[in-house]
Amino acid sequence: MNLIYPISGTLLHAVLNAPGSWHDAKVARALYELLLGDSTPDSYYLVADTAFPRSTPAIRRCIRTALKSTDRLPANLQERQHLSAVSRQLLSYRQTAEWGMREIRGAFGRL
Repeated sequence: MNLIYPISGTLLHAVLNAPGSWHDAKVARALYELLLGDSTPDSYYLVADTAFPRSTPAIRRCIRTALKSTDRLPANLQERQHLSAVSRQLLSYRQTAEWGMREIRGAFGRL
């Protein structure tokens, strides 16, 4: 299920009843197509965790993740500070989504 609200920039994407054995890339194929389509402005992106597949340059533009411990940081101090600040914001967004999922699972354990 894909929905786009172009005025607010909100994109909703859901895959229901996907087997646990499916890889994230298979589950997210329709989302990739949606992000790479003409309806996604250049300044918009998806915030994801670092395990989310984003190997091609085209999709890397559309998916942002927090820094990993193995990522190389720029030598320039200002660039490094900016990248670290952006990474902290991305991590905060992702944590909010994780906490929301935990609330749903906690309230509805059988789901």
